[in-house]
Amino acid sequence: MKIAGLAAATGVTVATLKYYLREGLLHPGVATAVNQADYDQSHVHRVKLIRALVDLGRLSIADVRTVLAAVDDDELAVHEAFGRAQNAMAHAHTSEHPLFGDALAEVDRFVVRHGLDVKPDSSVRGMLADVLIWMGEF
Repeated sequence: MKIAGLAAATGVTVATLKYYLREGLLHPGVATAVNQADYDQSHVHRVKLIRALVDLGRLSIADVRTVLAAVDDDELAVHEAFGRAQNAMAHAHTSEHPLFGDALAEVDRFVVRHGLDVKPDSSVRGMLADVLIWMGEF
């Protein structure tokens, strides 16, 4: 899809997508001409993640960059990536979404599956559940 299609698929303006590209938050599409590129589902997913971090996490672009760097670092252990995300997103959390309980259970299964040491009262659990809901995973 072209950038206009990416904008339509994500609800984000073309200008904002170009900003994300300039800032290195969004990986470039496959060049089809000097000033054109094709984008795929990986771009849609990344834009949704960026928007979740900005809208739900209330992160600055600098903090989004830090979280994305942790997500993209294959050498970084999962708990380290979560720790960096939590440090960037630390704020009080509440949710009234009807799917919140299901999303929270999925976060807890992920924590157990990967042997992570996350306290039951940790705010990061709720924040991650919100991200799953926001990204349409539930």
